[in-house]
Amino acid sequence: DATSPDLSAFERRGGKIILYQGWADPVVSAPDTIAYYERMSAATPRAAKFSALFLVPGMGHCSGGPGATDFSSGADASGNVTLALQDWVEKGAKPDRILAVHRQGRQPGAAALFSRPLCAWPQRVQYKGSGDVTNAVNFTCR
Repeated sequence: DATSPDLSAFERRGGKIILYQGWADPVVSAPDTIAYYERMSAATPRAAKFSALFLVPGMGHCSGGPGATDFSSGADASGNVTLALQDWVEKGAKPDRILAVHRQGRQPGAAALFSRPLCAWPQRVQYKGSGDVTNAVNFTCR
């Protein structure tokens, strides 16, 4: 049942899960996903050990949109959600932030127009107050 918040069997098998949700998703609302994640955390007390939720500003349903929505084409775990999950499973390195970029085109090789960190819930991205607003290094997770 995809709506059950009890992931204890998944946890017992050693599973790791990264959930992501676009704030601009017209199909599934971000508040509903946050509510599910909170129910999951309540139903499975150690959920924080095997799960992470990343909310993506400006992303529609699963991809696209005006935000930094490409977080799957980076060369390493810092900017590639698949490699981040792999590192978590194989090396125990749970991601707390993933670099996302907004590209000029939809192709992975297209020029990056701006970048932002995606922060693991409940943290949120915050501008440090100085520096180029198109560069993720000038943002932090709080």
